[in-house]
Amino acid sequence: MARADVAVGTPFEPGSVFKIVTVSAGIETGVITPDTPIWCYNGAFPFKGRVIHDTHNYGTLSAADVLAKSSNIGAIQIALKVGEKAFYEYVRKFGFGSKTGIELPGESAGMLRRLQDWQPGSIASIAFGHEMSATAIQIAVAGSVIANGGMLVKPQIVLSRQRPGGPVELVPQEPGVRILKPETAITLRKLMEGVVLNGTGKAAILPGYTSAGKTGSAQIYDFKTKTYTHTYNSSFVGFAPVANPQIVIAVTLNGTSGGASGYGSAVAAPVFREAAIAALRMLDVPKDLTESLISAGKGARSVSSVTQPPVQAGSTLSSAEPGLSANFASTDKSLDPGPNLDRRPFLIERQPVWIGRQPILIGMTAPDFRGKTLREVLEESAAEGLQVEVAGNGLARTQEPPPGAKLPPNGQVRVQFGR
Repeated sequence: MARADVAVGTPFEPGSVFKIVTVSAGIETGVITPDTPIWCYNGAFPFKGRVIHDTHNYGTLSAADVLAKSSNIGAIQIALKVGEKAFYEYVRKFGFGSKTGIELPGESAGMLRRLQDWQPGSIASIAFGHEMSATAIQIAVAGSVIANGGMLVKPQIVLSRQRPGGPVELVPQEPGVRILKPETAITLRKLMEGVVLNGTGKAAILPGYTSAGKTGSAQIYDFKTKTYTHTYNSSFVGFAPVANPQIVIAVTLNGTSGGASGYGSAVAAPVFREAAIAALRMLDVPKDLTESLISAGKGARSVSSVTQPPVQAGSTLSSAEPGLSANFASTDKSLDPGPNLDRRPFLIERQPVWIGRQPILIGMTAPDFRGKTLREVLEESAAEGLQVEVAGNGLARTQEPPPGAKLPPNGQVRVQFGR
């Protein structure tokens, strides 16, 4: 009998990585925005006969800081605003409680009780990833929903097959299912980037690349004593680069200890960092941070604003590039950055009409990017929903199509930079 892969066959309480689902539900339903103030009860919240604690005595936090600082009580307040029924529906939409269908033996569906079986305090526990269980592949798929612009896709192991001397045969890909509006996914990208830049995920900062993610440290339950222990399932789920995600990585370490030194921020985020650096190098993904920003130790902000087409992003280490799935190389040469590392393709769309894998942007003309910095071009193109390919350094000098010209069917503008 084949043994199940731990990443697909061993469920665990995910802990705070699950807060990306809670915050997504809050933003998608409109009950919060990133700036909504959330009262966190100074670190001790009495609820349904028990007191729930945070690691810090937070007072009022913005919803963005609830995620960045990983406040359990803040997450509970968001879930309560969403309401039990809607919250449960979003948890299910993200795929929890169901198998992903990945082509590996022994996959577990994890555990998510039916709504009618929830206890009075269940919504509080589930809001920060307890009283339910998930596999690492389910966590990776949840992260890929944000990276894929709100699309949930079935993870695949094989992208294509080829017999010796024969043609490459692509493995059919199931279409993705939209579970979040593109603007919700865009907002979550920014919030998860904030976790890395300003919150618990600073150990996941990458040299030369923007990154986004969420830490988790779930206390392990002892079924004999019926109490939570001081050992953890420590996790991190993240993706990079933020503006055009190419990889999604989920990291889980079982049985870590030592207080804060065993948290996901201390042990799982550094693993993500090393794995992400290696994967981005193998994929030959161009860096999206300039040398000046890297040397200053700053992250790129407010350029993480893109939606993605229905793509296949799955497995514990997976690709979020259109047409790629759990693979380290693209067979689409139009997406290949080539030997010139100054060429940096950013695939940016605004909810276009899709015919096959090609976006059709109707009635749009090319804006004038000339004289603008790379950051300004990326921000403006993101706001307009354009696909931009840039080359060179300095200021934008020329572009094709020229300003005011009708955009081609793929909505792409090529911008050449120079000093």
